Amino acid sequence: HWLEQLHNEVPDVRLLAAFALGDMWNRDEKVEAALIEVLTDRKENVRVQRAAAISIGKVARSQRAAEALLDAFIHNRLLDREYIREAIQYSLVQLGEPAVAPLVAALQSKETDGFFPVRRIAAIALAEIKAPDAVEALRKVMKDKDIEVRLAAAIAVGWAGDIRAIDMLID
Repeated sequence: HWLEQLHNEVPDVRLLAAFALGDMWNRDEKVEAALIEVLTDRKENVRVQRAAAISIGKVARSQRAAEALLDAFIHNRLLDREYIREAIQYSLVQLGEPAVAPLVAALQSKETDGFFPVRRIAAIALAEIKAPDAVEALRKVMKDKDIEVRLAAAIAVGWAGDIRAIDMLID
């Protein structure tokens, strides 16, 4: 029923459906795919996209979901709306380990070079996930042009608990 309501004509109904699907904590791939579709639909209402982003963090545990969240952020340019940025960051952290590889890729991508909001979110999410296997990528970002990206990377390296962090932070 809620899956069908994601296609309702009324945005508020779609909004409620997206939140309801997230609250069900259903790890169903159909639910994940439907929420990703809503998130990545460039014509969708931004409030509905935000609800989908939050719900993805609750129901998904796949690398595909992390890639969709980052892709929506990068290609839909949703960064101009802070509440969507926060929802995407929240969901990436909730995904945990499956989000690490896509987040590291976002840090290293030429596509995000100079696109600081994505790099900041990636570094902060990696910090919150406390991903030790991301330390090397974060080390490289500690020389980023943007001070907030450098700071987020330094915090992430420290939170990861890797002994190499001490030397990196001293440099």
